[in-house]
Amino acid sequence: MIKFVVAVVGVIVYLLSAYYLFGKATDPTTTEVIWGRLVIIFNGLASVGLACVGALVGVTVQQAKVTEAKADASRKSDAVKSALDVLTLPARPPISQDDAHAFAITKHFDEHASRVITARKILEQSLN
Repeated sequence: MIKFVVAVVGVIVYLLSAYYLFGKATDPTTTEVIWGRLVIIFNGLASVGLACVGALVGVTVQQAKVTEAKADASRKSDAVKSALDVLTLPARPPISQDDAHAFAITKHFDEHASRVITARKILEQSLN
């Protein structure tokens, strides 16, 4: 809030100095020396005033982008949390010792479990 107030004050000072300078420009008693000094002072005030205008406009434009980015991050975070809820490690199937396919079933289960664990780690890292 204080930055906003400082920027507004800077703009007001700039506008007042411009008004004063234009008033002096129409004054027939203004000499070349006085005019030169006024222009030098006005150039400094113009730099500050225009920087304040840029700050005011920049804050307005950036605020909309920040709000949009926060909403987007929130949606993505919710999507990752939903994916983590769904992505669970399956229960190991019961395999009897006499099963001829026991080795293939165990190997397939272990590969699937490994992919699930890797996917969960990636999703959890994306939340941090």
